[in-house]
Amino acid sequence: VSKLRIGDKIGWVNGLDAVEPVGDAFNQKLLSLSQLSPNDNGNLAERISAAEQLLTGTSTNRKAIIVLSAGEISPYSLITNLEINPAININTLGFEDLSEGQELMSWLANKAGGDYYEIASAAEIPTAMNIIWLRMLGLQISYLSGEISSEYFSGGLQWQGGLQWQGGLQWQGGLQWQGGLQWQGGLQWQGGLQWQGGLQWQGGLQWQGGTLDMGLSWQGSEYSLVILPPGESITNPPELPPGAITENNYKDSTNAKYDIEFINGYGPFNNNTPYKFFRIHNAGIGQWKYALIENTAPDTTEPIRVYMSNESDLILQFQSDHERYVLQQDQYGNPAPVVINMEAQLTQGGDSAVDTDHIQTEGEPVNDAIVSVLITSPDGQSVAGRLSPSGAGDGIYRISLATMVTGNYDIQVIASDNLSNGEYNNSSYLITTEHSFYVSPYVNPTELTGELYVQMALDALTGIMDTYCPSNNNCSLDKNTKKDLKNAIALISSALGYFGSDGNHLKSNKGLDFYDDLTQAVNDIYSYISNPDFGDPITSAINHLKDGAYKLAVIVRDEAEEDGACQESNCEQLLKNANSELGKAIDDLKQDNYVYVFNHLTNAWKFSMNVMGANLKKDGNVENIRLDIPTEYGLKQNYPNPFNPITRIDYQLPEKNHVTLKVYDLLGNLVATIINRKIDAGYHHVYWNAGGLASGIYFYRFSSGSFSANKKLILIK
Repeated sequence: VSKLRIGDKIGWVNGLDAVEPVGDAFNQKLLSLSQLSPNDNGNLAERISAAEQLLTGTSTNRKAIIVLSAGEISPYSLITNLEINPAININTLGFEDLSEGQELMSWLANKAGGDYYEIASAAEIPTAMNIIWLRMLGLQISYLSGEISSEYFSGGLQWQGGLQWQGGLQWQGGLQWQGGLQWQGGLQWQGGLQWQGGLQWQGGLQWQGGTLDMGLSWQGSEYSLVILPPGESITNPPELPPGAITENNYKDSTNAKYDIEFINGYGPFNNNTPYKFFRIHNAGIGQWKYALIENTAPDTTEPIRVYMSNESDLILQFQSDHERYVLQQDQYGNPAPVVINMEAQLTQGGDSAVDTDHIQTEGEPVNDAIVSVLITSPDGQSVAGRLSPSGAGDGIYRISLATMVTGNYDIQVIASDNLSNGEYNNSSYLITTEHSFYVSPYVNPTELTGELYVQMALDALTGIMDTYCPSNNNCSLDKNTKKDLKNAIALISSALGYFGSDGNHLKSNKGLDFYDDLTQAVNDIYSYISNPDFGDPITSAINHLKDGAYKLAVIVRDEAEEDGACQESNCEQLLKNANSELGKAIDDLKQDNYVYVFNHLTNAWKFSMNVMGANLKKDGNVENIRLDIPTEYGLKQNYPNPFNPITRIDYQLPEKNHVTLKVYDLLGNLVATIINRKIDAGYHHVYWNAGGLASGIYFYRFSSGSFSANKKLILIK
């Protein structure tokens, strides 16, 4: 709100009974924001619809929605069935530890013509907001630090900023570049990065004029931002140079020439997601830098982000042609790479102009810049590529990436001049921004059941045992490792017996046992994450257990919030507790505090069930399962489909009978016998793991008595 201009308007939806109308009474808006509190009235789909209603009036302004959610909603059809207003862009965030939410939020942004950004923690929310918000306001995010860990601080000055770029630029495979590929090698860069030793970055950015914002966001404790005007550097840390500008002296007469404002977003109403920024109205020409001072040490390690934005003489726009991509199949049903086309445009400042996306200043194109990207893929690979000029003299640079790896991709973009200046590779400007996109095997977001996630975790662990300890006489694992893995497998197998028929609900009097078993299983195996031989499947198993446990907790939380669900006198407090526990679980995911994560999810599920009148205790009597008997045989389509590598097949029997369920390839060859035995009457399902088969089209055939049926399934790896 502090960044809004005359003519801009803002409103928000914090629940169906907490809607702030769109308007420009900014002081009143700031007061209302300071009084916001958590509100469980209305699910995510209902809130998006309410936000669109706020923007239905006639206006010449561009209309946009920013959704501050990690995609916590079930079923997904509540979102995918929304009637999206094509005149309103919807911008979304995706939390890196919630893969289903990433897919759903990227789908929504792509459908609604908005931007999608993956975030790693709560500290990333202001960063993504700045990128979306400032672009809409005609400002340019010119610099984003990486996450600066609070571990770098030991009280006092520790970090001095220019530009941070960490990690190697090599990759192992799975990604292919099409055109314009140039390897940078290690930490070498052609765009002005220079490491001067210790924890200090020299260099910084050259400003050509216009308003400059320098801001800071973090999660807790308290930090101060120090800005260093052109010519000022820290040479004797922790001592600040005489010309350093702080929160205490920015109004001094010596700094009046810069015309500086300071906005302090740290206080009693905002001590969980604080921010601070300086606005320098007369930055002039020269190199501005920053430094951070820790005022209060945090209780645990936390990330900090710094950004700079400006109404500059240079404007960098970057976009991919979609926010979400879908893998395709060739004529034989095999997966084919999807091509992501990325484009950057660099122009000089000019008169105000309006394009299809943003209100901004535009001028002559810049055709002699270096524009490069570093992309991190879902499997952790990092690859750098240099964009090629279009050749049309329009300031446009392009590069394409072909990939078959599904999941979330993060992009860091840097543009700079190519004129060296002494020890620096650039001399005039350097601009950076971020972007994300998502690659999915499904046309629409596909929601897996909590039971399937737990089954996938079990398969990951049994796969380790099959490889390293197929029998007691043929086992390369030591005694303790073997014991821990077997204990975890037994606990997860037990937990699978606590699901109801739909795979997304637990038998209410076994729910606490379910979460207790998963917590113990994680406690048994998490120390093996760093194992060089099987650390990856251990990590996958824990992530699957986390995804399943989180999904179940969110589903019952949503049900507890529905009208008429409350069966207790303290439902409001119980729901507040449930949402608080879900938030704590997400926070602990960032710190890899796995056991704490499962404790929080247990509490979230328990509080939500209490709302609906459940009297919970461990080791209760098993709840009655579905007793109705079908009147005919039946076979359902497997779900999900396409799948990788596990899918669920449902069938029904009106009487006890012998059942066979077999899988064949396109040539009619038998590749798997899933069932071959007598089964009682009722509704049943089975999971099939096709991990040992190649991608392609297969058929499954169900036979029982005189009934038989065939269906097609598609395996995509």
